[in-house]
Parts: sequence; C-alpha cells; structure tokens
Amino acid sequence: MVHPISPLKILPCSISIETVYNILNSFTLINTSDTLSSKIGSWVISTRKNLSYNICRNNMIFLEILRDALAAMGSFEDFPSFLAYLSSKDPYELLQQMLLHLLQKDTDFVMDSHYAKSLGEILHDFNSYFRFMEQINQICSVDIDIHREVYALFKNPSKLKETLLSHLEYMWKVVIAAEWKRSEKILQQ
Repeated sequence: MVHPISPLKILPCSISIETVYNILNSFTLINTSDTLSSKIGSWVISTRKNLSYNICRNNMIFLEILRDALAAMGSFEDFPSFLAYLSSKDPYELLQQMLLHLLQKDTDFVMDSHYAKSLGEILHDFNSYFRFMEQINQICSVDIDIHREVYALFKNPSKLKETLLSHLEYMWKVVIAAEWKRSEKILQQ
C-alpha cells in the first residue's frame, strides 16, 4: 500500500554559517588569487600581495592539502575555539585525526579492518603517501616539493602541530580576523 506524503507537512530546517569552514576557505582563496584575480575581491588580492613567501607556502601546505581534514574536525563557535581545540590535542592524536579524515575520503581504506596498518602504509615512505594523496584527489596543482614538506610534517607530529598552530594563529590574528568580523555582519543579515 502506498502512503502519500502530506503536502502540508513542515520539515524543520536551519541554515547557519560554519565559521571554521568559511574561514579555511577564505585562507584557500588567498592561494588562488593569482589565477582568479578577476573573479575575487580586492581584499583577497591585496592580502596575498602582502604575505611573505613562507606564509604563502605554509598556506599552501595546510589549506590546499589538509583543509578537508581540518574542516572535518567539528563545528566550533568561532575560530579561536577551533585553535584552542587544536592546541589541546596531543600531536600524535592530531596527526591520527587528520589522517582519519583523509582516510574517510577513500572507501578502500575505510573498508580496511586494519586501520592502524593503513596509517602505517600511508606513512611508510613518500611514494606510499603520494599514492594515497592521489587516490583521494588531494594532489591538485600543488608541486611535489610541498607534498614532501607535508610528508615530513606527518613523520614529525610535534613539528606538524607547532607549524600548523603557528600558521593558523598568524593567519587568524594578522590576516583575517578584522575582515571576518566585517564580513560576518553582512552574512548574518
């Protein structure tokens, strides 16, 4: 017997701004300002021009390659709460969580009942890491030297955490906090 859906049924729905996700995407836009300059705002272009080579390189490492893993860590009230969460994590636990989020993009690894073995396989050597990143489409147009840096950070979780936090704190406090505050008001209208 078929049960028709009542046209009068109201389903609850809410829309909200995912602060961390939007800020991470804003950081990523900075990476693409050279190629999309005619399609993005002047703030992004001028911000990119004022960043050092090392900041841009770290931005590429953490936001082109690891953005999905960072964005999947949960929903936070604001970016400082996200930074506090990252800061509270043990470096090995943080690495494991990031890799888990990346693993979830690849069903072959997710289906593998030997989760620890899968992580070990990814970090076994650079070629294994790079093949994995190709599988989950995280290669993008990022040059191989940047992937070598990511792999080196994965092999040293304390350095990964220190570098990640330092970069995100700098990007938040110096680069985007004031712009986010201005934009957030517009988005909430």
